[in-house]
This record gives sequence, C-alpha cells and structure tokens, in this order.
Amino acid sequence: MHTSSVISTDGGWTTASNVTFRIESTDRRETYVCQAVNRGLGETKSATHIINVIQPPGHPIIYKLQNEITAGLMQRITCTSTGGHPPATLTWSRGGKKVDSVYTSDGNMATAELAFEANMTDNGIVYKCEAKNKAISTPLSETVTFSVLFSPSSVTITTRPKKLKEGEQGYLTCESASSNPPAKVAFLKESQDISSQLNETVSNGSNGGKKTSITLELNLTSDHDGAIYTCEAKNNAIKQSVHNSVKLDVNYKPKFVETAGEKVSVVEGEGSVVTVRAKGNPDQIKYKWTRNNSLVKNIPKKLYVDGPILNFTEVNRKDKGKYAVEATNSEGTTTLVIDLDVKYPATILTTWDSKMVGQNENAHLECGIDANPLDESMVVWKYGDMEIIRPTQRKFQDKKAYLTILNVSVSDAGPYFCFVNNGIGQPTNSSIFLIVKHKPDIDKSPAIAKAASKKGQTGRLICHAKGAPNVTFSWDRKDGVHLPSDSTKYHIHTRMVDRMNFESVLEVRNVQTEDYGLYHCIAQNELDSDSHDVKLDVTSVPDKPLRFRVVNSTDNSITLTWDPGFNGGFEQTYKIMYYQIGVKPVKYVDVFPKGSTTYEVETLSRATSYGFRIESINEMGSSNYTTENVQEETTSLGPNPLLTNSDEDFSTNPFSRLVISVFILVGATMLLINVLLIACFIKRRTKKRLSSGERTNLDL
Repeated sequence: MHTSSVISTDGGWTTASNVTFRIESTDRRETYVCQAVNRGLGETKSATHIINVIQPPGHPIIYKLQNEITAGLMQRITCTSTGGHPPATLTWSRGGKKVDSVYTSDGNMATAELAFEANMTDNGIVYKCEAKNKAISTPLSETVTFSVLFSPSSVTITTRPKKLKEGEQGYLTCESASSNPPAKVAFLKESQDISSQLNETVSNGSNGGKKTSITLELNLTSDHDGAIYTCEAKNNAIKQSVHNSVKLDVNYKPKFVETAGEKVSVVEGEGSVVTVRAKGNPDQIKYKWTRNNSLVKNIPKKLYVDGPILNFTEVNRKDKGKYAVEATNSEGTTTLVIDLDVKYPATILTTWDSKMVGQNENAHLECGIDANPLDESMVVWKYGDMEIIRPTQRKFQDKKAYLTILNVSVSDAGPYFCFVNNGIGQPTNSSIFLIVKHKPDIDKSPAIAKAASKKGQTGRLICHAKGAPNVTFSWDRKDGVHLPSDSTKYHIHTRMVDRMNFESVLEVRNVQTEDYGLYHCIAQNELDSDSHDVKLDVTSVPDKPLRFRVVNSTDNSITLTWDPGFNGGFEQTYKIMYYQIGVKPVKYVDVFPKGSTTYEVETLSRATSYGFRIESINEMGSSNYTTENVQEETTSLGPNPLLTNSDEDFSTNPFSRLVISVFILVGATMLLINVLLIACFIKRRTKKRLSSGERTNLDL
C-alpha cells in the first residue's frame, strides 16, 4: 500500500492512498473500506468499494445418446459449462441459426437442453453450443453432427413410351426419393416380387441421402392392359417403406373373349342366336359379319345382324357354313370364323328302284343320303322287316351306304330297306328290290289250282308265277288249242304283282258245259319256262283249309294259322271249333276279319290242353271240318308275388291270412259267374245249332 499527501489549493492537504492486492481463482466478490482520520480534529471519514471478480466459463460439453438417430423420433441433447463467473450463457444453433433451448444454472454450472424431432433435414447438419460471459470476448463452442436414418418420402413410377402398344417393348422405371441408408426398391404384381433379376441404380439425393431406381422391361401384350404394378421402396435399417402403383393402359386390337364356340349346332327350323364379344383398347369396337366374302345383311323375319349378334329366327340347311365376324378398333382388326352346323333329318337321295343280278353273283346295293349328322351307325339295312343274317359286306363313304350280298340265290330276292335315323326328326327309309334271275316257277297251291263258275257266267282262272326277268304267259286248252288273248270267248290279262311275281288271269265268258275242264298255263322268260293245269269246274262248297297249325301259345290264348283251300268259286270265310281235351261241349268261333288266315283264340284256361279244327264256308255251304286234330296246351303262370313271401310265414302273419282269404273269396265268386255265363252260352248255342240243322255230334 502507498500513501502520499500534497498541499491542496483550497488550503490544507490532500492525501491519497493506493493499495494493490492479488485476486485468487476462488475469489468472487471482495469488499474494501478506505478510512481517512484527521487526528487534529479527531474526525474519521470512510468509503467502501466492492470488487466483483469475473472468470471465463469452462469449455462447453455436449451430452448425447448417439450420433445416428432416426427421423421422426424426439431427440434431447444437453450442453453444460462449469467454472465461469458469472455462469456462462449457453446458446444452441442449428446450421448457423439460433434455436431455442432450456437454460438452467446452478452455482457456477450452466446447462442448456435442446429438444427436437429429428427429420431428414437434420442429416449432416451441425448443431453448435456456445458458452460466453463477461470474462471472454470470444465464445467457447462445441459442435455435434448427426447421421439421420430416414425412409424415402415417396416413389415415382414412369412409363415409356407414353403410349403403350401390344407387340412393343414397354419400360417401367421406379425411383425412390432420398433415403438414408439407400432404400431397397422392388416391383410387385399381385403381391409377388417380380424384380429379383433387376439391377438397382443409386444416385445422390437430398439431405445427404441416396435415391434408388430400377427399370422393368415388358414385352407388351393385351394381358398387360389394366394390369397394376406396384413399386415398393423400403429402408431396411428402420423398417419403413412407401408404395406407389400404376395401372397400365396398353392399346391392342380386338380379341374375342366370349363366343358361342368355333362350331354352333342348331336344328333346322329352330331359331339360333350367335353372340360374340371382343375386348380391345380402345374399346370402341365395330363388328362386321361376312359369309363367303359377302357381307351378311338383315333378311326380314329370317336373319338379323346387330353388332356382335347374329340372330336366325328360323334356320335352314342352306344357312349351314362358315361365318366370319370382324372386330375392328383403331389398333387393327381381328377375325373369328364360326362354323354354323345345321342339323336336319335324313333324306334318301339316290337309290335304285330295283337291282337285278344272276344267281351266285354278288349284288351291290347303294343308298345315297343327305342328313346332318350322319355316320355309319345311323344306317341300318334290313330284308323286309327282318335283320339281314346272311353274309354281307357293308361300307359307308361320302354319304353313301353300300350293301353287298355275296353269292345271291333266289331266296335272297325281295325288298331290301335302307333305314336312316340320325335322331333329328322322323327316321326315313327307302327300298331296293333285289331281283334274282331265275326261270319261272308257277304257284301250284290248291287254292288257285281250280276255278269255278256257273253256266252262262264268266269263269276266272288264275296262273301265278315267280321269275326274273319278266315272265310272260300263254294259255292252251288241254287238247292243245291255243287261246287268244282277247276274243268274244276268252280274255287274258296279265299283271306284275311285284318285281318277281306275275299273275295271268284267263276269263272264260259265257261258260257252257264244254268249257269245263283243264286249261294249260305256260309261264316263260328268257331263261326257261314252267307250266301248270288249272281246272274250271262248276261252283261248289269250298275245300277244307290246308296245313292247319299252331303258331303261338300264352297262358290264356292260342294262335292258329292255315293255308286256304279252293273257295268253290265264291268268297269264303272260316269257323274254328275248339274244345278242352277230355271235356265237352265244344265251342265255335267265326274268324274275323273275313279272309284272314290267322286267328287268336282267347279266354282260355291256363295250363290246359285244347283241340282245334277248322272249316271253310261260302254261300253254297261249308266244307267238312279238318280231320287232323290240332292240339296245344296253354302256358302256366309263375307264382303270384302277393302269395309268396320268403321272409315271412303266412301262417303266422294275420295280414297275409287276410289277403289269402280275400283272394279265395274273389276267385270263387268269379268262377261261379263264369260257370253261369258258360252254361247260358252253351244253352243258347245249342238251340241255335239245332234250329239251323248244324252238325253237333262229332268224333272228338
């Protein structure tokens, strides 16, 4: 300390004292008192001076969790400085711009906490903390730089060329926005990754991130139109991704997606609607129908064309054929050919009326057919109404059915039928008469071996012959006199019964006694001749029927047939007598219709033997009943299912016993009624026969 006094101009002395002292690092505030004592006056004056000690702050320290942070998450970083006096003022700046923070101090420690939500712009940005007080002119600072992990904000998909067309190459490029680390980019279609073979391109992005892109190459087809492709960009480090999709618009010419089929079948006379549908891009499609390169036009009440619809109100077989429909848009034209198959019933076009061959030759028969559908299975050959069982050869070709009969004989002659049934409409058939060459063969059956006429009337003698080729006739008297074909006495007319049967009728007019007798019929053709005598006699009762026989038997009927005998010159009818063997009386039945040579005798008892005889009747009387006793037994029925039960004993089943009782009662009643009816019938029949003088006593 140094004190000095000097004379004051005002009189007296001015005293000054200077003191020097050392400030320690621990000093903060020091108070000093200066006292002036005037001993002469005994007075003291004092003054106080306070010294505030300032000290520079400590270097700021930044406390953080890590340098790598994730965008979107809250981050808190703290800056501290100790030892300054006064305490340091702490400020935060981001990229050189001051940001707000929370400042606190405690003693000589200052703290500033900065809270923020990290985003992609924080990537690589310098955060600075500055510490300053009055003790320093240049702030002390500390910095921190973060690496921010962030996903791309978006993905973009671009297509090229802008107008996509079928048959060309199309390119889809997907590029992610900036991402840290670089995003993984993939194309998805229907949730399936289709980009495994694609190479990624990485380039610099914003905020220190990277952009990733891939390109998908497509061979464009119509299937790509409307297809949705999705691009996904994913930051695998933070498991975040973004998506974007594009729907392709691919132009292509029409394609038929809905048709009635390449072949449409319809039955003739019915209606048919043929509908097609094409799909194209652009979807403005025009349709045109053609047939044989000619435009199909509307035909009132028959055919209507409306865009993709072809409407037949009534289909005719002439409509059968191929129809082409063209679908056109700005990209081109596509043609679909539809075969309209008109099904119609069979018609036989070409057959011979007859075919003549020699014996032991092969007969080739042909049947031309127009039908749809038509195949060999639809054609059946028959001989008359019978199946052909003899060896033949058959072929079907070009809508013709062929039948070859090998080594024909006379027995093969007759009508052969070509039956066709294709399931449409009614079956059809046509006949070919097979004529087998052979010499005439005259029918010498008793029915036409005689003729009868009264005097003064006309006698008709019949000569029937079978032969081929055509048979001619001539007539002689038995004495060799040749008869003219037309005179006042005789008239001969000949007709063809069928292709191999011929008939000649000799009319003897105004018959006299000398005209009765034998006439000689000669039938001849180019191969040979045959002859036969026909007797002209007076009219008489008919001869007995010949070859009377049984042809069928059932449980309650027997069918009989016979050959007619000579009719005596008149129309004849037949009566059948029948009886139960060993039981009388007999019963009679008139054959109906008249002239029939087959008859079924009904209402017979089952498992019973019957005897039968037959007689012929004309206006002059009746022949005797045939002498041969034709016998036959009716069949027996199987057990009645109502009276048989293998699983249940009737004797112990009340219901079964009831059924049996009812059947017995009904059967007994019906039997009694039948007995009464038969008795009445026999009584009336007996009276009638007695009154008409018929024979009733016969040897049975």
